[in-house]
Amino acid sequence: MKEYVTIKTDDLSSLGERFSVLRKLDCNIIGCEVYCADIVPREEPLYNNTEELGKLIEIIKASPVKRLHASYWASPSSFLFGLNKEELYEHFGSEDAVKGYYTELTDIHLYTRWTQEYMLAKLSGAESYVFHLIDYFPVDGVWKFTISPSEVVECMVKMTKKFVDELYDYGFIDEESPVIELENAGWGLEYGIQTWKDYEYLFSQINDPLGKVRISWDINHLLHALGQKDGKGMFFLPDDEINEDMRVLQKKYSDEASLFAEMWIRYNVLNEKTAGKVATIQLSDCVMKQEEIFTCGYMNPPYRDTLDSLSTWEEKESYGEKIVLTHYDSHVPLGKGILNGKSIKDMISEIEEKYGEINVLHELKNSDDLAYDLKTQQNQLYGE
Repeated sequence: MKEYVTIKTDDLSSLGERFSVLRKLDCNIIGCEVYCADIVPREEPLYNNTEELGKLIEIIKASPVKRLHASYWASPSSFLFGLNKEELYEHFGSEDAVKGYYTELTDIHLYTRWTQEYMLAKLSGAESYVFHLIDYFPVDGVWKFTISPSEVVECMVKMTKKFVDELYDYGFIDEESPVIELENAGWGLEYGIQTWKDYEYLFSQINDPLGKVRISWDINHLLHALGQKDGKGMFFLPDDEINEDMRVLQKKYSDEASLFAEMWIRYNVLNEKTAGKVATIQLSDCVMKQEEIFTCGYMNPPYRDTLDSLSTWEEKESYGEKIVLTHYDSHVPLGKGILNGKSIKDMISEIEEKYGEINVLHELKNSDDLAYDLKTQQNQLYGE
């Protein structure tokens, strides 16, 4: 397997030095992933002319960047597909406020920006462009989702199909082009492409003659679905989001939380109908939740009580984000959460034995000491 690491940065010129520190750990890392929104804020064009594009290409080529992560916007279904638009206006206070947050109320800026990002990946020699199939509201926990999971999946499929079709129509995709990796959404506070069945449906709807569209499984996002109550592992989800396969897993493995989590991951990642499409495992752990903090994107008591007591939008957003980063999107190293490294290594080996080499992205993006956490995760992965 080829190993990479996520590095959050607003200064690409410092990446080389930061990456060299990680390389000194003798930890097999061959490149890093960066977020396009960290390079240039998402509300702006990535570049305005060929000169600016050329400068970005030079910087990326001179850096260890091998993967670019797409910019993303909260709740794209509302303004790309017209679902529950009025509700979004109501919660933001006005149509102008929504436009201020999203930059626009059409898809012109979004698709232009995504296309620019893919072109940068292609022309700079990057290997992957990661497209996050996510739909969530910008103030975590303030209101419940009223768009159904199936509607959001349909929106994400249409969004992806349009993007891929345009790249082919423009001639931007050829044999040497970067892979487009589709990252799964989380659970509880997000909707989107979440299970192997969602991916199977997506691939049945898109036209990708060169096979450039692949899966990037974010392990932390799968673990969002899980919690523990009275010593039993379970899905912290509404009943209508728990299918029969999930009920079987919960009944069979709930007595051992780590095994329950492992089997949930294997159920999705190793499914024979989609496993051959897996390009990358985005690897990090998640602490097992002891209470269901979010249901359909809505923050439950007692956290809700604190949220409601805050007076400003900014305070609510900050409070919600802190809880998300602590309990859901924590991205802690293997061994600091639910999983054990051997189970993940065995799963990766099974995929590679059947389908060939895949990537591992160490996604420890919330780390205060990336070198330490990276080494911790790799020790778990290799059993040292």
